[in-house]
Amino acid sequence: MILQGTITVAHDDGSEITVSAGEAYSFAPGHDAWVVGDEEVIGYEFNNTGKDYAVWQSDE
Repeated sequence: MILQGTITVAHDDGSEITVSAGEAYSFAPGHDAWVVGDEEVIGYEFNNTGKDYAVWQSDE
């Protein structure tokens, strides 16, 4: 979730996405990102890797 500013992300497959304040995103592994413009970017990132409860519960 971006709280302030804008970033552009380029994935290894060549696809790009630009996200700005107020937008949520999901980026695949293998990407590069940079700030667009002069405004500082403030955001929250969440990682669900390795979760084994609630909706992430595995069948193993």
